[in-house]
Order: sequence, then C-alpha cells, then structure tokens
Amino acid sequence: MTGLLETIRSEKLKKGVHVMIACPGFTASNVRCSALTADGSPQGETPRNEATMMTAKEVARRVAKGIAKRQRLCLMEKEG
Repeated sequence: MTGLLETIRSEKLKKGVHVMIACPGFTASNVRCSALTADGSPQGETPRNEATMMTAKEVARRVAKGIAKRQRLCLMEKEG
C-alpha cells in the first residue's frame, strides 16, 4: 500500500495532489460484534484491552490534523 501511495504522490506532485499515508494502530471499536474466528464462529469478546487503544474519534482527529498540515505520513500507534 505504501508503495502505491508513494507512486501516486510522485506522479501527481506537479498537479498539487496531496497524498498522506495514515497508519493507525489498534483502534477501539465494535468490530468484534461481527468478527469471526478461524472456524467461522463469532469472536464475541476482544482479545485486546480496548481501554488502552485510541478511539475512532481520536484517529479521525489525528488524520484531519495531518491533512490540514499536509503531512506525508501520519503514524498513530498509541501502544508502541
């Protein structure tokens, strides 16, 4: 994905197109409600501590800030 976005960035550089690579870490969400395990059964509980993860709202805020600053890369790993 990074290679594709870097290619788009270089091809559109003179046209003023901004390309930012956003890399969020684990994000607290309710995706586990529809997640399945390897055998196809519902996952149910998340195996991770969501209290230590960024919220979707925080990820969106950081992406919007990165876009406004025209950042090239937006890393958002709260856990390391």
